Amino acid sequence: MNKQETLDYLSDRGIPFEIMEHAAVYTMEELKAVALPHPESEAKNLFVRDDKKRYYLITVKGDRRVDLKRFQKEQGTGRLSFASGEDLMHILGLTPGAVTPLGLLNDGERQVTLYLDTAFGDGLIGVHPNDNTASIWLKAADLMRVIEAHGNPVRLVKFEEADGPEEAFRRAAQSIPPGRYRHFKGNEYQVIGIARHSETLEPMVVYRPLYGEGGLWVRPAKMWNETVERDGQTRKRFEKIRDAED
Repeated sequence: MNKQETLDYLSDRGIPFEIMEHAAVYTMEELKAVALPHPESEAKNLFVRDDKKRYYLITVKGDRRVDLKRFQKEQGTGRLSFASGEDLMHILGLTPGAVTPLGLLNDGERQVTLYLDTAFGDGLIGVHPNDNTASIWLKAADLMRVIEAHGNPVRLVKFEEADGPEEAFRRAAQSIPPGRYRHFKGNEYQVIGIARHSETLEPMVVYRPLYGEGGLWVRPAKMWNETVERDGQTRKRFEKIRDAED
């Protein structure tokens, strides 16, 4: 189903929703820049598979942290990894940046299990209608009923809230040590260290490009640690290639 077919599908079943059209967004950071009517209800989605070729869509509130190793242990799955862009298109009919629980309506073989964050409770959930140029908000309970009626299993799971400023800084410093990194597009950069945003206290990576005129740049640490889809494969946005020189 494309965007319009998805909206029609919900309307035909009497599911109320609110919709907002916007420019295409590909990450949670880009979505935060959009003036959404219900930002507290936005969902973050991870499409993963285990080593037994079983597929899962993990849908959590944007302020939740997903520990895949812990999820794997608690839910009894095989070893988890991000599904490929090819799997995303073949199974859910979606492209990177448009991942949504409503993509399960395209899962003709009902291969995917939806794991939904209990934090949505009886409130709204904000998702893409199978297209990243719009967002819709509907009751989380209605979303569950739609997916279950389609034949895909739905599980409710409690996820941890995102770290506070001090813990977030500690994790960033631990996961992004000084050194030389290669961007997935090929350019290389030197990480100097981690700083805090002066107002939000968000951890920021301080680094410099190893090409051109140089200079110091900053980037949110969580963006640094993101994965991206490229050539049908999931890659780290930045890969460490050398420790910092003494």
